Amino acid sequence: MDKNLANYLFHNETLYINTSISETENTDKKPVKVEQKAASNNTIKERVEVEAPQPQPQPQPHKEVKTPEVSSEEAVPFKMSTPHLVVLKGITAEERDFLVKVLMALNMSLAKVDLLDTLKYDNPDFKEIIYNNSIQSILFLGEEAGGDFLPKLRLAPYTLKEIKNINFLHTANLKDISLNKNNEKRMLWENLKSLYGN
Repeated sequence: MDKNLANYLFHNETLYINTSISETENTDKKPVKVEQKAASNNTIKERVEVEAPQPQPQPQPHKEVKTPEVSSEEAVPFKMSTPHLVVLKGITAEERDFLVKVLMALNMSLAKVDLLDTLKYDNPDFKEIIYNNSIQSILFLGEEAGGDFLPKLRLAPYTLKEIKNINFLHTANLKDISLNKNNEKRMLWENLKSLYGN
């Protein structure tokens, strides 16, 4: 097309001419874009832009996502059915029989107390247990049974202490009581009579 005719027809308009890449050129390069603009002074200005090839995204390594394991015991809060809580850390069959005999002598039984084994309920929230239940007494059989909560109470062993209408008692564990090296059986008996109102 004649330049004068192009200038007349396409005055102040942008014209594009696309050129294709020859087969001998690198296929990674993008085509060259040529822009022709008709000017009022009857000259044609050309601008050539070469677009650089875009970098290819690198594959990311596969990361394995692990979901935290939830223990069923953590999900289930400790529920009480009696006003008397007995807290211990582990109990053998012989220790259980000994506890049953002591409770029977006080007109009590395992059906009249709730046993909280801290081996099964790791780090129980005693404040929450007290808040959510009507508790009259809590017996800690062994220092290890009370965990972090027991030192906060500042209980002297074998000394009954009332705090906010709840009677607390801290004794040795059942194994040490049954061995009776320091007359623990008598001290336990005297304190349990006061604890359970006998």
